[in-house]
Amino acid sequence: MFLTTALFGLCLVFNAARMRRRLRRHPWRSYPVSVRPPRLAGPVVRLRPSDGDKVFVQAVVSLNFRWHLVQGSATLWFCGFPGRGGVLAPPGGAPLLWARRIRIPYARRRLERAHDA
Repeated sequence: MFLTTALFGLCLVFNAARMRRRLRRHPWRSYPVSVRPPRLAGPVVRLRPSDGDKVFVQAVVSLNFRWHLVQGSATLWFCGFPGRGGVLAPPGGAPLLWARRIRIPYARRRLERAHDA
């Protein structure tokens, strides 16, 4: 039990440090988004920059009781590299959620091409 709690705590500390580093180095940008509901993992957020046709797909990494924070949002703030990962937040900047790119290339491409649900 202690080992499980310690590993969970270490993951939280690592994630907080990673988010703090991104927030220090990159500005917030507002993106129109579409959010796909969670299936096996967290929700998938499609960031659509207004200046191009490229769509960036991010998976929300958090505990499932926080997934509702991005559901139903039309706009989210993102801090980081859209193609790699960063910090997501609803307009206003709190609460913060970590988002990472989907690592499986064919799944990422399929979600990038998918129409808004």
